[in-house]
Amino acid sequence: QLWIVLQRQRTLMIRSKSTTIGRLSQCIIMGLFTGLLYSQLEKSAVNSRSYLGVLFTMISFLAMGNTSQVAIILGGREVFFKHRDNLFFRSFTYVVSMTVTQIPVTILETFLYTIPVFFLANLYPSAESYFTLWLICFITSCALGSTFRSIAAFSKDMVMANSVMSLIILMLILTSGFSIVQSAIPPWWIWVYWLSPFSWAFRAAAINEFLSDDPSWTQDSGAVAPECLAFPTGGNCTVGEVALLSFDFPLDHSWIWYGVLYNLGVFLVLVGVCSYGMQSNKPPGQEATVSASGKEDTLEDANV
Repeated sequence: QLWIVLQRQRTLMIRSKSTTIGRLSQCIIMGLFTGLLYSQLEKSAVNSRSYLGVLFTMISFLAMGNTSQVAIILGGREVFFKHRDNLFFRSFTYVVSMTVTQIPVTILETFLYTIPVFFLANLYPSAESYFTLWLICFITSCALGSTFRSIAAFSKDMVMANSVMSLIILMLILTSGFSIVQSAIPPWWIWVYWLSPFSWAFRAAAINEFLSDDPSWTQDSGAVAPECLAFPTGGNCTVGEVALLSFDFPLDHSWIWYGVLYNLGVFLVLVGVCSYGMQSNKPPGQEATVSASGKEDTLEDANV
């Protein structure tokens, strides 16, 4: 059954070539624009915040590009309800097939956007650094795609979906660790910071860049901090370490993989959440009503 539904979703995606081409073209244009915008930056302690801005922009663009998933889910839900209620396939099979068919497009989008930004913005030019950053962006994009599909699955209409989505996006951006650093987030909101895929991705991308072997980030900054005692500088922090500490980020490469694994977990969990939402949601006109005889009918039956 899964294979049949996968073939169905693949056919639907191939038929909507204009949408796919539009998404890929957008990535190329925005990648060049973003890269050229930051191309004149010099790597220094003063400009470290601007480089953090590059990383945050990359993650934000690829994640926000998945907002179109809401329209895709809601646009095809009427047909889905008919197929589901006639036992053509299960909700879980439908969601998995839709998720799988979106992965090749997400891979292309991530490459087409990150390549121009990575090289034009003069991030550390090594294969390991690039593919690590690519993996962070790709997994985060998948996690946010599942988030938006889950929102659409539980929403009654586009108005409700857009309202919830706007609130979620605002919370993710504000608690990402870029707009407000971790230590400045109020205690009653810190749980959002630790749950946010944005914060885990942004932290991982920042550590990947500023703890790299780039000579601009490894030079001695002259600053002393206890967090730097474990490093060869013997307590004197490098420029990259100062940049990370100013945003309350740890000086440990392990957090890169914590971020990747966390967002992978979010992606997989939300596939199940979206499946539950698609299964529990009812088509319009199926809400229960009470007829004049006192018998409970659906609105569809009452209008016959």
